[in-house]
Amino acid sequence: MRDREKPKEIIIGFSNQDVFVMCSRHAYEVWQWTVKKGFYPFQQAPKDYLKLLAGVASGTGNGP
Repeated sequence: MRDREKPKEIIIGFSNQDVFVMCSRHAYEVWQWTVKKGFYPFQQAPKDYLKLLAGVASGTGNGP
């Protein structure tokens, strides 16, 4: 098997979880950069909506 056909974790020495975490972190950093530069509009969610989401996540609220 040639190097380019091997799974990435064998080539770079990271587990799949490490690769996922690094990819997620990079995506979040790129999103932060786009917000900072004004390329991505960002608006804080209203408090009522946050309370609704918190209730749904905990199983105590009334979901949609």
